[in-house]
Amino acid sequence: MTILTTSAADAMNQKIGRRVRNLMFGKMTQSELADRIGTDQSGMSRRIHGKTEFSPFELKVTAESLGVSVDALFADTHPSD
Repeated sequence: MTILTTSAADAMNQKIGRRVRNLMFGKMTQSELADRIGTDQSGMSRRIHGKTEFSPFELKVTAESLGVSVDALFADTHPSD
């Protein structure tokens, strides 16, 4: 089991947030995705800016909503690569 340090966890949250923002672009708004995962727009904003972690459930629903695998949310490449 790997335990991330605070700075590593923050970096991972920011990476996932950037990836979700890129995947959302032109497809849905923060409010629309927020509704799907059961939060509000400000909660979604905190998640996609790396200020709040996505829960495992939220990652699953986010990936499904964006038409990608959960693994794709952790990818280093741009969605069109």
